[in-house]
Amino acid sequence: MTFNDDITGFVNNLYRPSIFYVPESIIPNITEEMKQDLLTFGVTNTLVIIKANGEHKLYENCIPAIELLNKEKHLENNIFQLYKFKELQEDAFKYILDLYQKHVASYEYIYDWLLNNLEDNIKDATAEHKAHFQMQFTAIKSHAIKLTECFGHKKQADPKVVQESISSVFGDIKIPKSVTGISKPTKTKVKTPRKKKKVLISFEEADKYLLETVFKVNLKSKTPNN
Repeated sequence: MTFNDDITGFVNNLYRPSIFYVPESIIPNITEEMKQDLLTFGVTNTLVIIKANGEHKLYENCIPAIELLNKEKHLENNIFQLYKFKELQEDAFKYILDLYQKHVASYEYIYDWLLNNLEDNIKDATAEHKAHFQMQFTAIKSHAIKLTECFGHKKQADPKVVQESISSVFGDIKIPKSVTGISKPTKTKVKTPRKKKKVLISFEEADKYLLETVFKVNLKSKTPNN
């Protein structure tokens, strides 16, 4: 495994596993038609689990508590990995630690937001849903505290790194090509469905739509982290 692989796995451990949703409320100027398209594809207001291996599943198709139980173990592994990185030159270690702390602060911010806005965005959110969001927020918060105890000062969430963190999560989600349009699926009269299985979605070409339109990430200019 190369050093770059180590770093990638290190950051991936922060959000794998995770439970999350994309709130339709953050998409500007959304029409009813667009709303229906996004809901049909399971892009917005749908609970999704990203497993530790990067595989993603709809919430109802897995056992979230079991997935999230692994989260603390992965975060603990990151502490050990940081001690390993500490053997590098001081400047290199400081750079890695600084970057990592910013990502931790970002996920703490994101998980807190998802928890506190759950009932506004997920219809029929239950106490069990809330408990799972609380579980992942508590895990990252405890990790941030331990990180500070082991390696020093805590970072505040940096908006740019929050965007990068969201981008990382979307990198694991598959969104259909047609969402870029946003084009309608074949127009049949929409009956109130008896719970249809939602199709999990393909990412490659549609991430630009979500990242640029929703999260205002400028994909044309990549600025290095400070």
